[in-house]
Amino acid sequence: MSLDTMTTPVRGGLLDGVELHHVTSLDKLDEFRRWASGRLNGPLSADTESAGLAFHRDRHRMTQLGDCSTGWAFPPAWMGGAHEVLSRWPGRIGFFNAPYDWLVLDNQSGLTLPWHKIDDGQIACQLADSAAILKLKPRAARDIDPSAMAGERLLDEAKRKNRWDWATVPDDLPEYWMYGALDPVLNSHLLAKHMPVVRQQFGASYDLEIAYARLCANMMNAGMMIDVPYIRFWIDQTQAWLNDAMAWLRGQWGVESVSSNRSVGEALQDAGVVPLRTPTGLAKIDKDTMAEYQVRYPEAALLISRLRFARKSEDIINRYLQKFLDMAVDDVIHYSIHSVGAQATGRSSVTSPPMQTFDRDIPMIRGAFRPRPGHVFVSWDAAQIEIRLAAIFSGDQQLMADIARCDATGESFFVLNAERIYKTKIAKDDPRYTHTKNTIYAVTYGSGPETAAITAGVSLAQLQPIYDGFKSAYPTLARNSMQLISKAKQAKRPYIRTLYGSHLMLDRGREYAGVDYRIQGSAAQILKQSALHMDAAGLGHMLRLDIHDEHLSEVPIEQAEEVARAGTEILTDRTTFPLPILWEAKIHRERWQK
Repeated sequence: MSLDTMTTPVRGGLLDGVELHHVTSLDKLDEFRRWASGRLNGPLSADTESAGLAFHRDRHRMTQLGDCSTGWAFPPAWMGGAHEVLSRWPGRIGFFNAPYDWLVLDNQSGLTLPWHKIDDGQIACQLADSAAILKLKPRAARDIDPSAMAGERLLDEAKRKNRWDWATVPDDLPEYWMYGALDPVLNSHLLAKHMPVVRQQFGASYDLEIAYARLCANMMNAGMMIDVPYIRFWIDQTQAWLNDAMAWLRGQWGVESVSSNRSVGEALQDAGVVPLRTPTGLAKIDKDTMAEYQVRYPEAALLISRLRFARKSEDIINRYLQKFLDMAVDDVIHYSIHSVGAQATGRSSVTSPPMQTFDRDIPMIRGAFRPRPGHVFVSWDAAQIEIRLAAIFSGDQQLMADIARCDATGESFFVLNAERIYKTKIAKDDPRYTHTKNTIYAVTYGSGPETAAITAGVSLAQLQPIYDGFKSAYPTLARNSMQLISKAKQAKRPYIRTLYGSHLMLDRGREYAGVDYRIQGSAAQILKQSALHMDAAGLGHMLRLDIHDEHLSEVPIEQAEEVARAGTEILTDRTTFPLPILWEAKIHRERWQK
């Protein structure tokens, strides 16, 4: 066996005897070309390795191709041989997380592959089993052969021993190129295993997802500009607020760090709070637990609110604003969109930075992003899509009638319910409006009263009349949710079915999550389909980001009004479902706003 060829050992699995090749000579390149011109064992798959995860900036270090029995790794000097075959390949090409690899090849090697030829093993795996891990090697170890992880362990050990990272590990290190060469083999196995079932059972969902993946690549490639002076101002302002809060916490309660479980726990105990405990016995001080303390211990409200404020201020500076400055290249951030990143529901997620986690009530985070000169942002929000989907799934006639009434009159659905419950006029700035809105969402997702109270940020006593009033107003909705949960508990492998027919798996003992998954999974597919409608109408190149139930686009100033109007018409769907899916447009002239 030569130094540029390796065969995996026999362990009794599907990956026994896989040939891995390192292309670093003309003879090896000729061998690869003969392989590529012959009959492959399964679908052709491709992959890339880079110095990091920033497709536009981190050096492209390896391109890999393979089928179910052979993998080929090409270092930079020999990548042209792989790219030539890819550019002329007549059939389909599989990737695992296709948008990332497509962007690496396009940005750094000038190879633009046609999307109509691309398959994505990650999407196929999510549709086949949404509860299983969506990382390539662990998923292959689960679905194909446990030995799929062996190469990763060897490379991790070599990197640790020599203090290498993805940018410095040597090109010719056998553990590195073999790790890379195996990736397309694993993806080919996953495609061969899952695509026949996915095509047969979830073909429409797969076509939707792979088409949307193309839009994700385009949105990532365009990125969004940041406003550097604005960010620096708010870093200074927030730091000043944080300094004041920490001075008070330190002087009044002895808290040196709001991230210290011990220090914060002692202060909470001194204020009369009985802290919940971590497995190691320390006080729990995570975001959700602190919100629970705020509801349960009103007598400690000042301390808890200052602790939460200080933690939030640290996050604003360190997790967001400063990171925006560090990430930007020429004042543009090219975030990473994972089209099925929230795998349990099929929603997309965004990382680097995590834009779907931005708190809409902290304006300087979203506000850090500004349109390019001569442009504005135009956004469209799906109006109350979760409530609409709850009504559609449940068939609750009163709920559908109330939504239709609000559509016709312009009334707020949440104001309508708040006024019914409290039997008085309620304005949107009334705290009872916010409590009602938050409670309705919690109940819609199947939460019990105590969980709903914490989610809504109110006491159980405040929430109970809202909870009872909403459930009594729409009994079919409540009954349908209980029926869904009961059916899932009786199933051998519990799952729910989305409006588009895909299956979202439920963990045993957490069947109640099916109420949430059904709504969120269907909302995700509606959002993706609506983005494709925008693209088909010629507006896709303007899209920059989809988060939650919002499309954000970047539009030339002179076209803003027309695009906002046209986009609303394109997105609005009055015929597919028993209730219309409505969208509301907003033009953001200076920066991205709530």
